[in-house]
Amino acid sequence: MHFWHSLFFFICFTTFSQQANYRLSVDPGDKIFLNFDEATETVISTQKGDSLFVEVEGAGEYANFYQLQINREANELIFHLTKRVWTPDYDDKLSAHKVNSQKIIVILPEAMNLRMVSRQSHVNVSGKFANLQLILGYGHATLSPFFGHATVQTYSGNIRLDTNLAQIEVDASPENVQRETVVTGPNKIRLKTAAGKIYIHKSH
Repeated sequence: MHFWHSLFFFICFTTFSQQANYRLSVDPGDKIFLNFDEATETVISTQKGDSLFVEVEGAGEYANFYQLQINREANELIFHLTKRVWTPDYDDKLSAHKVNSQKIIVILPEAMNLRMVSRQSHVNVSGKFANLQLILGYGHATLSPFFGHATVQTYSGNIRLDTNLAQIEVDASPENVQRETVVTGPNKIRLKTAAGKIYIHKSH
């Protein structure tokens, strides 16, 4: 019930930039789904408490063509970065040289379930999670430092993991994997890439 009452936003438009901030309270049992197909960079971290904060930073000629939609379905909060209805077609030769940057910062409570999909966003994750699932296209994924269960899958993006006390399963070409010995622990982490590289380091 407190979800909609706790949501506020501030949006500032300039010619080539957009900034929007969202803050809301979440329950421990809530699940978070980030559908950031249009994002170029995503930074995710955790903190103590029950507040979730999302900031969208757009830059370039097409910064104002995007909006963040927020919906709730049962115990799942869904964040969807999407093009506005009136967005022109800029996937042409005349637009190829123009800048389009959509950076999203997400700060959520510790020990939550988070799922994210994106075809192009680079993702930087740090903190403590109950479970993290990343499904990426050609964006890179960096989890440093990371604690919790996780499944990370990319097509051509690289994966870097800094963790400890975990059981790590890797699905990639052997020549594309560099790993340090990590102390075995309760967390289960699965890393998979079709054409990228995987780097595993022991965190301290």
